[in-house]
Amino acid sequence: ILIHLSGYTHGGRCEILPSRPAPIAVNYLGFPGTLGMDSVDYIIGDPIVLGASVIGQVREAPVLLPDCYQPNRRLGHPPAIANPAAERAAHGLPETGVVLACFCTVQKISEPVFARWMAVLRRVPDAVLWLLDHPRTDPGPRFREAAARHGVAPERIVIAPWLSSDAHQARLALADIALDTAPYGAHTTGSDMLWSGVPMVALLGESFAARVSASLMRAVGLSELVATDLDQYEAMIVALAQDRARLALLRRGLIEAREASPLFDAARLTRHLETAYELMWQTHCAGEAPRGFSVVPPQGSGRGSEWPNWAR
Repeated sequence: ILIHLSGYTHGGRCEILPSRPAPIAVNYLGFPGTLGMDSVDYIIGDPIVLGASVIGQVREAPVLLPDCYQPNRRLGHPPAIANPAAERAAHGLPETGVVLACFCTVQKISEPVFARWMAVLRRVPDAVLWLLDHPRTDPGPRFREAAARHGVAPERIVIAPWLSSDAHQARLALADIALDTAPYGAHTTGSDMLWSGVPMVALLGESFAARVSASLMRAVGLSELVATDLDQYEAMIVALAQDRARLALLRRGLIEAREASPLFDAARLTRHLETAYELMWQTHCAGEAPRGFSVVPPQGSGRGSEWPNWAR
């Protein structure tokens, strides 16, 4: 079984696939969508990223893992922040205000979503927006100019410098709320925030790439923070920013439950993947064409992911 982890990304080498280097070819993880090739048999996802409304977009036979398709194996917990006020000041953040953070790359930040962020800042006067710099594109000045056009003081846009992976992960807990993007949503940036105990407001879209954040939230038991349109998205962010008690409760819940969460249970995901590969191979050996299927977790394998109303 060949598992292609790159898809149409830099160096993906998809041109190898038509030569059929293995009896079975699987599209998994690196490219959030179909490869559209007859030589790729399966695509691995979950019931959210390959939900009923989008499953027709893929050419491959869909394989649905029961929780989130995204693997997350974290070595050790993020370091505790001894003095949050001082740490915030060191990063140019207000000591007491609400920090809304999005560390997705700049190309994911669409004008409609940015406009909603600006609406939130106008409605929550003590909030700031924390965005990620990029060493080649220097987006800070453009973000601040855009904020001014939306009637928001440019200094309320705080730009986080590009840091090493460890230093970056260590600062994430300074945020209060993580923000999703659309139409291409948060993927690894979202799971990074959740691992650090930062709740995220996700926005459910109509493609694989637009539904990963919702899958992440389902796997940590926070489907209540998944919006299905921009109006609901803005309202959820404002409500959460204005409710410090709920924010603290959500953060505490994420931190206490992360060891047991399906999102961060690498062994659980491994078992599900092994089951999927076994079923693919059995189908091949039986001389049958690839067909879609769902992996059912074995009885007694632990708490699974909830099934939210917006996914029905």
